[in-house]
Amino acid sequence: MNTNILAYYQARVMNDGYRITIPYTTREKYNIREGDYVTVKIKKQQEAIFTAKVSSKGLIAIPQKIVKKLAILPNDVIDVSLLECYHPPTVILNE
Repeated sequence: MNTNILAYYQARVMNDGYRITIPYTTREKYNIREGDYVTVKIKKQQEAIFTAKVSSKGLIAIPQKIVKKLAILPNDVIDVSLLECYHPPTVILNE
């Protein structure tokens, strides 16, 4: 895994589903679109790294295991480091 940080920001954890948003300017800079995957490192008092699929509005869900490990609550502000972005290949099917 790449250890360089592509972007760093703080995000507020949403009330519904422990999701955070990747800022629009970051999504534009790295061409992050719906269906792409990102690897992020989040930090509250401890750190955790995970990979998540990006939604149409730039949201990613924090896995429940990490929510519990870091004792994340809705409306917490956490540090987020974007480590990698994966653009899945487009599959074209012949009819």
